[in-house]
Amino acid sequence: MTPISRTPNRDKIDSEVRQVPPDSRMGRRIAKKIRERVPSAEVDVQVEDGIAYLSGRTGTWNEYLGAGYAAGGMKGIRGVVADITVDGMPKKELRRPDRPKEVIKEDEDVIIVGGGVIGCFIARELSRYDLKVTLVEKELDVATGASKANNGCVHVGIDPGKGTLKHRLCLRGNAMFDKVAQELDVPFRRVGTLLVITDRTLPENVASKIPDSLRKLVLKYVLPHMVLLYGKRKNVPGLRKIPKEEVRQIEPNLTDDYHSAVLMPTMGIISPYELVIALAENAVENGVDLMLDTEVTGILVNEKNEVEGIQTAKGIMRGKYVINAAGVYADELAETAGAREFTIHPRKGALIIFDKKLAGYTSHVVSELLLGQDKHTKGGTAMLTTDGNPEWGPSAIEVPDRDDTSVTSDEIHDILKKYAHLFPHIEAGSMIRYFAGVRAATFTEDFFIGASRKASGLINVAGIQSPGLASSPAIAEYVLDILRAEGLGMEEKPGFNPIRESPPKFSELSVAEMEKLIREDTRYGNIMCRCEKVTEREILDAIRAPLPALTVDAVKRRTRSGMGRCQGGFCLPRLIKVLARELDVPLEEVQKKKGGKVISSRTKEGGQ
Repeated sequence: MTPISRTPNRDKIDSEVRQVPPDSRMGRRIAKKIRERVPSAEVDVQVEDGIAYLSGRTGTWNEYLGAGYAAGGMKGIRGVVADITVDGMPKKELRRPDRPKEVIKEDEDVIIVGGGVIGCFIARELSRYDLKVTLVEKELDVATGASKANNGCVHVGIDPGKGTLKHRLCLRGNAMFDKVAQELDVPFRRVGTLLVITDRTLPENVASKIPDSLRKLVLKYVLPHMVLLYGKRKNVPGLRKIPKEEVRQIEPNLTDDYHSAVLMPTMGIISPYELVIALAENAVENGVDLMLDTEVTGILVNEKNEVEGIQTAKGIMRGKYVINAAGVYADELAETAGAREFTIHPRKGALIIFDKKLAGYTSHVVSELLLGQDKHTKGGTAMLTTDGNPEWGPSAIEVPDRDDTSVTSDEIHDILKKYAHLFPHIEAGSMIRYFAGVRAATFTEDFFIGASRKASGLINVAGIQSPGLASSPAIAEYVLDILRAEGLGMEEKPGFNPIRESPPKFSELSVAEMEKLIREDTRYGNIMCRCEKVTEREILDAIRAPLPALTVDAVKRRTRSGMGRCQGGFCLPRLIKVLARELDVPLEEVQKKKGGKVISSRTKEGGQ
C-alpha cells in the first residue's frame, strides 16, 4: 500500500477558486436579490467562505427554487445550502437506519460512494495505482440511477458558461471518449449535432417586432453566424454552417420548415449503462473492491474533523479519503460529516424511445435552436441510440422528490409535440418505451467538485448533471489531481490493464459466425428474446460474469433482453426461469431491480 501524507498541498486547486467579497456584504446583496425575485419569501442569508446558507420559509416550491437560484447566480458564490421550509411540504428528515458497529473493512486508501458513471470512472482511474480502493453502491448493480436514464449524448461543450467547471471538463472529456470507448469495448459514435434554426427560434415577443423580410435574413444568415462565433469563443472545434441542399442529403426525413443549420461534428453518442458496467468491470479486474447492495448511512469524522471512513448498513469501513459521488443524495451524505456546502434540487428528465424498425430515420443528433427558453436546460434532442432506436428528449422538470422517476401523459405529449415539428412523419404508435431520470442540480448550475473545507479527507463530486456524461472521464482525472493535492501518494501499478473485452452480441454477427458459436455451444441457438435476438448463452454469460447480473433489469442492461418492440412480453417469463435456476432461488424471489442476495465483487485478497 502506498504511504499517505496528510500534508495538504492545495495550491493548484485553490488557485482556481474565485475570490469573494466580504461575507456580510455578500449576504446583504443576496438577501436583496431574493426579496426582488421572491417578495413573499422569508429567507435569512449567511455567507461563509463563498457558501450562501439560506434559512426560513417560502410559500411554494417554485419560490424555494427562486430563492436558491437568486443566491446561486451571484458572482463569487461557489455553493448554496438551502435549508428552507416550504409551506405544506413536511421537511424530510435524514434516514437513520441501524448503524452496526462491526468493522468490515480496514485501512482503505480511498472509499468511493456511488456506482454511477462518475464513481465508476474514478474507481477505474484509481485502479491504475497501487492503492486500496473500494467502491460502494446501495443497489444490486451499477448504473441504476441517472447514469442509465439519460440519452447518452457526449456533448460538445457549447452550452455551459465559459469559465465554469462544466465547460472546461466537458471540452476535455469529449476529446477523451474515443480512447476510453476503444479500451473498454463500448459502442461509441461521433455522429455530430445538427442545430437547425426555424421560425420558432426567436421568441414570439421578439419575432413580432421584426419585419418579415428582415426576420428571414436574421434566421438564415445572422443567427447561424452568431452560433459559429459563439462556438469559437467556447473553443468548440469544427463548427460550420451547412446549406439546405446538404442537410436534405444527410437528413432526408427532417422537416423542410427551417431556415439554416449548423453542424457540430464532435457530438458523440454512447450507451451510458454499458459504459458504466464496462468501467466497473475494468476497475474490479484491476483490483478495486466493489461492494453492492451496501447502503452508506454516514461519513465518519473524528474530533479534528478528519475523515475516518464511512458507516454502512452492514458495518463500518475505515479509510483515509472518501469520494462523495452519491448523485441526488450527495448533499445529504456531506451533511453527515458536518460538511454540507451545497444543496441538490432534483430536476427530472423524461425521454421516449421508438421502435428499432425506424433505425436510420436520422443520422445525427438533431436539435432546434430555441432562444429565450428555460436557461436551466439545453432543450433536448431528437437522435438515435447506439442500438438504432430513435429517442426524443429529455424534458426538464423541477421536482421536490429525489426519487420521482414517474412519467405523466402530459410529459409524453409535450415531448411528442416538440420534436414532431422536426420529424413530422414519425407516428406516436411507434413509441415503445418512456422513462425518466433525475438530475442532481445545484443552485449555481455548475459542478461542485473539490476537497471539503470542513472535513479533511472528504472529496465532494456533486452537482453532476448534463453534460456530466460527456465530462465524466475529465472529472475522474480532475478528482485524481485533487487527491494528489490533498496528500495521497500514487505509485503506478505495473500490471494495470486498461483493456476490457465485451462478450459477443449474437444479433450483430454474420450467419457464419452465428453457426460457429452454435456448434461450440447449442445454447447460442436458443433465442430467449425474439425482438433483440438475445440467446440463452448471452444471458448466462451476464449472470455468471465477474460483475454478475442478479436481477431482470441487470440482465436487460447487459444483453438488451426485453428492450425490443414487445418490451419483454415474450422473453420475461423465460428470463425469470433462467435467473431462478442460476441463482438457486424460487421463481417468486427473482427481482426486477433489487435482489435479496448480498454480493461483493472483488479481486484483492482479504476483502468481503
